[in-house]
Amino acid sequence: MVRKCARMRHALALLLAAAIICSCPLRSSALTLTSPDVHNGGFLATVFTLNALGCAGENRAPRLAWSGVPPKTKSFALTMIDPDAPKVGGFLHWIVFAIPPSARALVAAPQAPAVVRLNDFGEPGYGGPCPPPGGQPHHYHLTLDALDIDIAPATYEDYLQARRGHILASAQLVFRYGR
Repeated sequence: MVRKCARMRHALALLLAAAIICSCPLRSSALTLTSPDVHNGGFLATVFTLNALGCAGENRAPRLAWSGVPPKTKSFALTMIDPDAPKVGGFLHWIVFAIPPSARALVAAPQAPAVVRLNDFGEPGYGGPCPPPGGQPHHYHLTLDALDIDIAPATYEDYLQARRGHILASAQLVFRYGR
């Protein structure tokens, strides 16, 4: 009986060790998106808001950086959506495709080979927040997708179709702005 208990304890110890090993992530890092200008869960400074439609910002795009890139990344795509806007699917403020896999930061006006598409203001590039006055602040979702393909679709809707099955990892910053 003593031997049987000792074997059971040994088997349990092995199972526990295996469970601990299996619960560890296979890679040491995850895709992380950061910005000195935009803080996750925080409020956006006015300088990053639109300078039109009653908003008096500078329409400056926030600086972004990322780390923890998956090894098979062929490109990145960046989107900024306001899901609180009265538009099905939210309001698209920024969309950039074909960001090279070697990139670890994005500046206001990305250079080729990155491809900047039209936002919902009908302009290429960044279009800062400018929600209607009064009411609750809107939420803005800045999302970086690491893709296993290099794509530059014409529209955001095309991107939603093209990315299926090709996202290796995503990172997001969510912030708020109201007036």
